[in-house]
Amino acid sequence: MECLAQPACKARLFADDGASLLLQIKLERRGDLAAPDWSLESVAIDAVIEEPAARSLRECTKCEPAAILAAVRPAVAGVLSDARGRGRGVLHVRSATPQAELYEGTRSLGPLPVRRPLYAGTYTLELRANGYLPQPLTLAVRDGQTVEKEVSLA
Repeated sequence: MECLAQPACKARLFADDGASLLLQIKLERRGDLAAPDWSLESVAIDAVIEEPAARSLRECTKCEPAAILAAVRPAVAGVLSDARGRGRGVLHVRSATPQAELYEGTRSLGPLPVRRPLYAGTYTLELRANGYLPQPLTLAVRDGQTVEKEVSLA
């Protein structure tokens, strides 16, 4: 059950069943029971990239349950539309350096070679290996394209 608390793990479970997106909805009631405040969070997680593709948060102050429930359909439709419209490409980084690993901030993207889908955008990455100076990389991933990069550490 620990897996269900992690978006990447949940996404892998759904990808195994052929799903491309995992929709997560969280409805929370706060405050006065007679006229509560509500928040509705909708998140679409890409099952291949294993990260949120789109997110929506709607607040409803002092509203009836019917009002917040009426907001579910447009919130879900918007999140799914945004997620499907997000550009995706592939990052492929190689190195002859033994035991080199690719990082985005503190998160490891894995040992090289790394070949993985990512959302289109610019990424600031770092190649690390014991006994070598880290090497920063800035790579632009474009929709529908594969970025190929060969990197050596000094």
